[in-house]
Amino acid sequence: MQSDSDSSPTPPRADRSASPFEPTPEGVAAFLTEILGPGEFGPIAEALDQWVAWTSDGRPTVGLSLSGPPGQSQSSFDSLAPLIEGGFIDWLVTPAEDLYLDAARKFEAAGAGPDLASASQVERLIERIRLRDATFTRRQVQDTKLFFERVILLAGFQGTLSTAELNALYGKFLLARDEHFGIETHSLLAEAARVSMPLFSNLTDGSVFGRQIAAAALTGNRLVVDPSRDLNFAAGLVLQASETERSVVACLGGGPPRDLVLQASRHLGHLLGAQPGYHNEVLEVAAPGRRRLEAFFAELWPSEGPVFRGIELAPVIAVPLLAAFWIQRRAPREPRALLNERDGLLEGLRDAHLRDDLERQVRETGAQLQAGVREAQGQFQNKLEEQRATIQTEVQRLQSQVQGRLERFLKQVRAPGASIERRSEDPTDSEDR
Repeated sequence: MQSDSDSSPTPPRADRSASPFEPTPEGVAAFLTEILGPGEFGPIAEALDQWVAWTSDGRPTVGLSLSGPPGQSQSSFDSLAPLIEGGFIDWLVTPAEDLYLDAARKFEAAGAGPDLASASQVERLIERIRLRDATFTRRQVQDTKLFFERVILLAGFQGTLSTAELNALYGKFLLARDEHFGIETHSLLAEAARVSMPLFSNLTDGSVFGRQIAAAALTGNRLVVDPSRDLNFAAGLVLQASETERSVVACLGGGPPRDLVLQASRHLGHLLGAQPGYHNEVLEVAAPGRRRLEAFFAELWPSEGPVFRGIELAPVIAVPLLAAFWIQRRAPREPRALLNERDGLLEGLRDAHLRDDLERQVRETGAQLQAGVREAQGQFQNKLEEQRATIQTEVQRLQSQVQGRLERFLKQVRAPGASIERRSEDPTDSEDR
């Protein structure tokens, strides 16, 4: 049987009656300026214009983190769908619980939720539905919680995965469920899987996904989610972006999603120990008084780092506002499907790490050799000084011995001559003779 995690063709996006990329006639900026006033909306509009300029300059890799009230608001998630479809976002980080709630709400809103009153208990237990080479009961398919409980038991989920890989598998089964019921408005998980966009999440936030995986492990299920795989994958995305074009990120809200965006950059600094920042441009959207990134970057990279722009605005409002600005002022592009490049990105990260590690070892070996040479030179110089001092001492001793012998010899030579002279000068001696 074919594996549940195999790559099957993703269904095409259903045609919309009205394109989501059509700008409103009055224009978002003019509309909000009129409502809020130029003094209040002016700085926000400037920051959003800067964001559009960053993401429109060339083909940068664009990452987005979303957490807190924005993720819990259905309007925020609805605003992200056209951004994913139109290639505005290349990778996304959001809490796992928000992804679960979005999937459940989208399914129920489509009228295909757990409306089991029309079927008998026997029919609900017996009827089988086949999705991606896996069999489900109707009840499992119509109840989103039971659906995910069943999905993680399938063969394709047995092993160690990153949340990006896990969410892609979730999304493919949600797409199959949407197709079975004729649902055209997909959840964020399904939409990301459809275009192969990396979608990261954290399972330690009290999410249904995390509890289901933990419960399944008690009965022998082998699904393990490894956060280090997410960090390496995100770092690979940022590394490729910094080498080919630019990395541009927006952090809407804080928490673990924002942390992954920041840690991906710091992880590269730890692995490669080179260019600080890596993210070229960063936009932070936070509630008034809760901006943190500017101080964070100033502490890490006082002299150089990414270009930073901050907005003090409730993120739950900022998400649809950012989406409207973005869609109106930049044309859509073909999604980059970076999830399909995961293996190559990790290989590039591994090569860069090994190359930097080798260069570091060469530098350390060279430094050790230089230190050894300096130490040997020092030892040689010390021995030379010791030998020189010994020779000087011996020379002084010999000189002293020679001087002493010379003086004694001179004394012996002078003594007989002096006595002869004294005798020749005595007159009595000559008369007597």
